[in-house]
Amino acid sequence: LGGALVVLLARFVGLLQPLELAAYDQLMRLRPSEGKDERFLIVEITDADIQNELKERGTSLSDRSLNQLLKTLNQAQPRLIGLDIYRDYKASQPELVKQLSRSDRLYALCKVAETDAEGRVIGSSAAPPANIAPDRVGFSDVIDDPGGIVRRHLLLQEAVAHSQ
Repeated sequence: LGGALVVLLARFVGLLQPLELAAYDQLMRLRPSEGKDERFLIVEITDADIQNELKERGTSLSDRSLNQLLKTLNQAQPRLIGLDIYRDYKASQPELVKQLSRSDRLYALCKVAETDAEGRVIGSSAAPPANIAPDRVGFSDVIDDPGGIVRRHLLLQEAVAHSQ
């Protein structure tokens, strides 16, 4: 009984965490490969694409380019479009505003600002797109475990004000 109490106390204090994480990582490596899921399409916007947009239009991703991208993707009638692009301004092109505000399959991301123990903001944030309904906005923040390894992803986050 005394040994079990010591183990529980050591686990509660966090002394066993390095061993638990090492065992978890090893078990994850032993799993068989799930293979590539052909149902997903990922469209990458590269640094070269962004630089091209900056040269042509002076913005990271213009309304015109985003509108064209969404029109092209919608032609394939996807169930869901996840937009992992941070934009710090409202869409002004009428067709894009309509797509962003009315599409029930478009979900966008924001980045939640990091805070210290006292709740002061210490990192940058990216507000959710103003033209997208709050119930279709997620976030892409993850938690780094010791060693800089991402093993967990946040499932819930305090609501971010739609201030744009």
